[in-house]
Amino acid sequence: MNWSAAGPSSLITKCEPGVDGGTTATAAGNATSDKATPALGSHQVHVRATQQSGKSIIIAYLT
Repeated sequence: MNWSAAGPSSLITKCEPGVDGGTTATAAGNATSDKATPALGSHQVHVRATQQSGKSIIIAYLT
């Protein structure tokens, strides 16, 4: 999966891509991709970004 942030990536300390509510990896704040291989079928995919302030937000959410 690939993603991008709308704001400055320098303010993001980590990105956590996930499938079906779980986290598949923790990536550096400047990361823009991760490889996920879920089983066949329908899934929900998201990326949670955490800012330097500690505030986190889902920056991508797909079903």
